[in-house]
Amino acid sequence: MKIKFDSNQEFQLDAIRAVVDVFDGQPLAGGEFEIRLDAAGGEFLSEFGVGNLLTLDDGILLANVRAVQGRNSLNPNEKLEGRNFSVEMETGTGKV
Repeated sequence: MKIKFDSNQEFQLDAIRAVVDVFDGQPLAGGEFEIRLDAAGGEFLSEFGVGNLLTLDDGILLANVRAVQGRNSLNPNEKLEGRNFSVEMETGTGKV
């Protein structure tokens, strides 16, 4: 699949804002570029690299998700179903 981003398409910018807003309150990393091979004892290290350490607790994440859902006229989640999120958006072709 090839994804083409066009910064003049407001629906694409809305999707980006929705994803970023889920993580509102997450502190930024201390440096411009950081690599730690011992990342939290290696629990975030996989064949794909080192994952970001998410410091937000589930309550804040849920509040952020609900705010994004409310802004997009979606029914709010009652609780988090883990920390895996999906983003679905209209493609402009009438298909999701």
